[in-house]
Amino acid sequence: MTQGSTLLGGMTQAFVVALLNILPAFVLCGMLILRYLQHVSWWRKLLAFVSLLVYLAWVGLFNLGVAHFRDLLGSDPQQAVELVLQQMQSQPFVLANIDSWLLFMMGILFTAIAAYDGFKSDDAYPGYGRRQRRMYDIQDHYDAECARLAEQVAAIRSEFLDELEQLAARIRQTYPHLCHLVEEKQALIARHQHCVEDLQTAADALIHRYRQQNRLHRKTPAPLYFEQPWLNSREFALLNPQNESGYVRRQKQFYESFSQLREKTANQIEQIYDEFFVQLQSLEPSLRPLPRTPGEV
Repeated sequence: MTQGSTLLGGMTQAFVVALLNILPAFVLCGMLILRYLQHVSWWRKLLAFVSLLVYLAWVGLFNLGVAHFRDLLGSDPQQAVELVLQQMQSQPFVLANIDSWLLFMMGILFTAIAAYDGFKSDDAYPGYGRRQRRMYDIQDHYDAECARLAEQVAAIRSEFLDELEQLAARIRQTYPHLCHLVEEKQALIARHQHCVEDLQTAADALIHRYRQQNRLHRKTPAPLYFEQPWLNSREFALLNPQNESGYVRRQKQFYESFSQLREKTANQIEQIYDEFFVQLQSLEPSLRPLPRTPGEV
């Protein structure tokens, strides 16, 4: 149990020493002091140089103290903490064990590596990396907005072209239907006229037969109107009897010319689309129209 506790205590001390070497070296030295040595301001560069000297002195003293502490753990572990400062004052560069020198050099090496990693973790000039990342974020947002704008314009163009195609489809369907309706109407009008004529003929025949039978069976002379033809006093008027042939001809002309009108309108939409992108590209040259799908005008 005592050996396990000693081992755990040693591991904890090693972890704390490594943390005190690496963390300040990465953050304080690598990310601040070394970067400000690149600053254009001479007084900030001077301040960073002085800070570097102070930090290097602290690193040397700290790791030298850790090496003395390891020496004392072998000779007097109970009073090792109290005797570290005294030994560093009396014999700072005298270590009894080669492992202590190795521990000192390992601390310096780890500190240097951590400082280098901290320096390389971002741009060498202080504050420039943060501004560069912000610039990249703004550029990404700007590119996304440009792409969204291009998609919106392409969607509007596609919407107009789709509406034009739907209108062409409706015209292709409605014109033959119109012709069929007009033909049916004319057929109904002709049938109506034939029905009226048949009715007139049937009525004339019935009345003529009635008058003949009336003359045969009556004892008085027949009325004078028996000699006159029967005239229908009722008119079977149609609500809309006019002929739509002129209207159908105009619709036919429009139907036949719509193909050219559709193509002309589609070309105008494409021209407006291209002119709009030319204006956008004068503001942002990298902006490009979305590729047209096969079959588009």
